[in-house]
Amino acid sequence: MENHIQILYQRILAAKQIHAGTKDGYKKIKERLDQANIELNEKISAFEAELGKIREMLLEPVEDVFSGAVILKKLNEDNENLSGPISRISNELQLCEVMDYSNKR
Repeated sequence: MENHIQILYQRILAAKQIHAGTKDGYKKIKERLDQANIELNEKISAFEAELGKIREMLLEPVEDVFSGAVILKKLNEDNENLSGPISRISNELQLCEVMDYSNKR
């Protein structure tokens, strides 16, 4: 009977250790994901500000045909400037998803 109690006690200790390890791992992963989320929200704010500038530029009254061409040229330049960071953010999100998936296993 006493051996049985010792075995149960050892199982309880092992379960507590596993639980503590899992809990610590979860906290670390959550902190990293929260930090990544904060950084991504900051980037979103910056891109929304750029988008606001583009909208304002589009809503300005066009006085002649050439100013429309200038607006299109500016939009094309802005699009080229934004496509790189947007691709980087997309890659970062995919990496976070892969890391999250691999940590769940």
